[in-house]
Amino acid sequence: MLPEETKECCSATLKMKRIDILVSSSEDVQNERSVAERLIRWVAAELDVPISVSYSNWLRGSQQKDKTTARPASDNGEDGLLLCPYFWEHQDSKAEPGYCEHILNPGQYDLVINILWSRLGIRSAPMFVMPDGGQPRSATDYEVAWVLDQSKLTPGFPGLLVYRNRATPAAPLEPKEKRENLCRQWDAVQEFFTAWEKNGGTEFRDCCHDYRDLEEFENLFREHFRDFLARQLDREIGLRKALRKVRYLESNPFRGLNFFDFEHAALYHGRTKAVAEVLDALKNQATAKRRFVLVLGPAGSGKSSLVRAGVLPLLTVGNGPWRRAVTRPGAGDPFDTLAAALLGKFALPELQDEESPDEWRSLASSLRKDPDGAAARIAKVLDQLSRQDHLLDQRETEGLPERRSEGVEVVRQKSLGRVTRKMRLALVVDQLEELFTGISPVLQRKYIAALCALANCEGVFIIATLRSGFYAHYQKFPELVELAALSGRYELQPPTSRGIGNMIRLPAEAAGLRFERDPETSRSLDETLLKAAIASPEPLPLLEHLLSRLYQRQLDRKDGLLRRSDYRGLGELQGALANHAETVFLTLKGDEQQALKFVIRHLVEPGQGEEGHLIRRTVPYRDLVSSPEFDQQQRAGAKGLVDRLIKEGLLSAEADPKQELLISVPQEALLRRWPGVWQWLSEDRHFFWMRDRLDASLEFWLSLGRQSDDLLDRGIGLAEAETLLRDFG
Repeated sequence: MLPEETKECCSATLKMKRIDILVSSSEDVQNERSVAERLIRWVAAELDVPISVSYSNWLRGSQQKDKTTARPASDNGEDGLLLCPYFWEHQDSKAEPGYCEHILNPGQYDLVINILWSRLGIRSAPMFVMPDGGQPRSATDYEVAWVLDQSKLTPGFPGLLVYRNRATPAAPLEPKEKRENLCRQWDAVQEFFTAWEKNGGTEFRDCCHDYRDLEEFENLFREHFRDFLARQLDREIGLRKALRKVRYLESNPFRGLNFFDFEHAALYHGRTKAVAEVLDALKNQATAKRRFVLVLGPAGSGKSSLVRAGVLPLLTVGNGPWRRAVTRPGAGDPFDTLAAALLGKFALPELQDEESPDEWRSLASSLRKDPDGAAARIAKVLDQLSRQDHLLDQRETEGLPERRSEGVEVVRQKSLGRVTRKMRLALVVDQLEELFTGISPVLQRKYIAALCALANCEGVFIIATLRSGFYAHYQKFPELVELAALSGRYELQPPTSRGIGNMIRLPAEAAGLRFERDPETSRSLDETLLKAAIASPEPLPLLEHLLSRLYQRQLDRKDGLLRRSDYRGLGELQGALANHAETVFLTLKGDEQQALKFVIRHLVEPGQGEEGHLIRRTVPYRDLVSSPEFDQQQRAGAKGLVDRLIKEGLLSAEADPKQELLISVPQEALLRRWPGVWQWLSEDRHFFWMRDRLDASLEFWLSLGRQSDDLLDRGIGLAEAETLLRDFG
């Protein structure tokens, strides 16, 4: 069932041959379905095959418009291919009593994929019969029967892949009806496989693949689908082109010291098991009416990337109507940042008052002073959006006649509607530890009250990340502990060796890159990288930085080869970051070099939750380049330094709601690996403690209305302030 724009595209490229794929699944394998779609798109791009994706769930199609269009057939007369996956999503638990929907002619697809766990496809309409004339017990029975029947007539066509999750689902104890329904569904799945293993013989058994977690499913599916598509290319175009690697990414597939964000989901690999575990924790929390999960992990463990590029896309794309927002307490005023995130393009811009362009100021004030009122307003908007989408769903269904799509037919019973699907908002509060550094206790309490109000808001799901060393600070607030009670605390473990291997190899494959092999040992560079990363105590930032640098080196040659000589020249895994930073520093002008100590001092503070550790902090750009004690030449030096470090990826920059540029160190590994800088910082620990005590006193004075009685007295506080002015500027 192709969109109209795709039909027009196909009619303009008559020589293109379609590869039709049916992906059939139920609600209990939403995560697998999302992973399957991501991999289908990824493999199609890797093998240079244009793709047009369609859905039975129109809401899903409206969320993710397919931007890939068919190319004209090649000039040399060869036919092109167009990959056309169709995602059929059985939604029995949301259906009304007489609801039925089904797909016709599954035997006319090139490949049929069934993903099963605790339930089969929904019941079929009476018009659908099995090849032997009998009535199918489920949609899955119908699909498998017709595929195997057709394959007897045309060996090898269509292909069939059946994936079965062998993990035991957690059965709800209450209510009784839900528990009994799950048991019936589970029994039906067991009976389905027993019957088909007996009646379908080796033809069916050879198509079945068991898995126990999302990571195992991902690895299986990637291998199987790539083999399938390569065979199709081999058959239609020839082996040489089928195996040809095509670079389809024009940008660096590695993130250096920066985290992976939502838009980098296709390049984020190696953490699928952790992603699934966080999603399971969130689901369990939602069942217990606690829609909050805290992700804990040490610095550099990849918490931000896990949530932003792993969890958030799988949660919000393809699982019904979702909106998303991401905020950080330390990126400017915490309430301004939170309000701006909630009003963002992908969040709830409907909160915006057209007559008030600075609505975020009003919402920030409401979150600060009346968090329950702000949460009630958000709940109201989510409810309104749910009703609007339900009306749109009804119009879509009423205007959807039975349509035929070049060998693939779909039918939907129009007389029946679906229950309203609730609009939901996923809110990520990243780097929550920033709340406990540099923010006054009064603001901390107010911010936590706002988070609790949002977590209790119907339809809002919150995922927060926190450095492990700050968990003691988190525990000082009983309301936060209560939010993460039951299954809401998730501790991120180090990546597995296989996961690290995927982080290295899969983005490289996506960009058409190759790893050089040592002619003497036959060891490939990716194997060397993997071995070094496994042995490193903090592999992720060092690995991503090194891979990014290797990518930059091959750009000069434009040969797509990541070379061992570059790996050694950069300093290998343990030395590449320090070498890069020092090389950049040595190319700076004298005034820029002199500004480094001042700039770095501003960007770190003592880690209150981590003994002896210095941690990064976010500082306005103007504070770094326009310090009052600087003369014009020094200001120019500081500006040149900061701008160069941003360009080199050694500092990160983002804008707050007021469009003020904020600067931070992207990974603290940079500080620890840069010998000269780390020595300065170690010697200046006393300075950092004095400065932070002064900052806290300033926050206290401001929060109480700048009263004279709250100024520094003539004790140690004033003495430290005078020392800061005299010795440190």
